[in-house]
Amino acid sequence: MDEQVAYKFTAKDGKIFTLSKNSAQQSSVIMKAIESFSLKDDESIKNMEPIPLLTIDSHTFEMLKSWLEFHENAAEYEEGPSYWLSENYDEDLDEWEVNFITDLSNDELFDMIMAADYLDIKSLTHKCAEGFAKLIEFKSAKEISKRWRITMDFSSDEAEEMKTEDPWEVVMKPHKEVKKRKKPTKGPGPSRPQKRRYGAS
Repeated sequence: MDEQVAYKFTAKDGKIFTLSKNSAQQSSVIMKAIESFSLKDDESIKNMEPIPLLTIDSHTFEMLKSWLEFHENAAEYEEGPSYWLSENYDEDLDEWEVNFITDLSNDELFDMIMAADYLDIKSLTHKCAEGFAKLIEFKSAKEISKRWRITMDFSSDEAEEMKTEDPWEVVMKPHKEVKKRKKPTKGPGPSRPQKRRYGAS
């Protein structure tokens, strides 16, 4: 694939973005969509209709694209604390990630986690979850629910889990339950764009 050829995507507010192959392949959902749309060569990619990402606005996609582009040549993400002890650990990259997350507003952080979860970008989900954990460290379950638009009642055990284990796993429970209840359509992830004749002015 020519390095100048890029996949096209449409945010929910209509703005079109492009991603290189190295950026796009960090999302398993995007790669499955590309495969299902039969984008196998440079010519088909150049003439492709943008793939709609109907849950992600252009501001969030702009930040998402920055993350993916910065990680184009990074080692494959490893889950778990062993990452910091592995040969793939990059101190400069880790510092950039921390600064990236720190610079996000609370609402931007929430939107980024939802986008990362939707697109299955594990490195971004992990870093955003770390940022989220710091924000809720001294907050009650009621404050967390109100501030982060979460419509669920936390048990005392769940509230404690959010502070001591993986907070975002608890927060994501209602969203994941919704996903399980929904019947899958044709293929996972982004919806298929409408067909039209290429080359039309």
